[in-house]
Amino acid sequence: MSKPYIRPMPASWWLKNRHYFWFMMREFSAVFIALYCVILLVMLAQMKTGGVSPESAFDDMLSHLQTAWSVGFHFIALLFALYHTFTWFNLVPQAMPVRLGEERVPSVLLVAPNYVLWVALSAALAWFVFEGRPQAPRAASAHIFCILVGILYAVLGIWIAYALLRKRPIPSNEPIWWSLFAAGGVVAALFVPVLIFLTGIAIPFVNAGVFPSIHMVSSGRVVALVTSLPGRMLLFLVISLSLFHWAHRFRFTLVDLGVHAVRGLVAILCYGAAIVGTALATWLLCAL
Repeated sequence: MSKPYIRPMPASWWLKNRHYFWFMMREFSAVFIALYCVILLVMLAQMKTGGVSPESAFDDMLSHLQTAWSVGFHFIALLFALYHTFTWFNLVPQAMPVRLGEERVPSVLLVAPNYVLWVALSAALAWFVFEGRPQAPRAASAHIFCILVGILYAVLGIWIAYALLRKRPIPSNEPIWWSLFAAGGVVAALFVPVLIFLTGIAIPFVNAGVFPSIHMVSSGRVVALVTSLPGRMLLFLVISLSLFHWAHRFRFTLVDLGVHAVRGLVAILCYGAAIVGTALATWLLCAL
């Protein structure tokens, strides 16, 4: 049986049309979101292993976050993350059309609640960082987090074992990756922009005295936020699901750019990196 014909296209095809260009910018936004997740992992690793305590480790990291290179990267990453948020929300009517009888619900009624939720969550998170009172005991939150993640892994393991042991063959594993991609897209759209703004721009600027009317965010407050149960769960979901979102999107972006011969290897590397990042996030957040 002959292989299907794939029309050769130059890797620069997306530069010849502005609609294609913005389509690829949407795809490339996942790269900057993934890079930010890597920075979060590095910060967590530094808080665990660097310095005398997590607080002193954060103080050391703050000087790096205040450099021009760091602020510049976070500013660019914020633009790409915002572009992801806007395009993701605006695609909701096409991805999930809703009808009442024979009439289609207007797009604005499907898109607007997403923006309202995004603004509300972003404002709440920013308020909690600067004004909240995190008081959860670090050890207790670590134990609860490990139990919750352990239950999640057990459920996933049972589901995968059932899928492998049942008599009917599995037609494709694509629904699994697509589900993780979709969940990661939602989480990244809701939380990544505000996290980039807070950790890469707002806190470094405020603690450098750029905005003297706003009180500094102490290292103790940051550590308390990170090691609280909501903080651990939020960082775990953001890092893990955003990495799977990147893996799925980047995999097919490379195919769009003409990487067909090693598409199987690309899939293994992309999803493998997401799995490794998830495991690393689990270990770091349990150990803090």
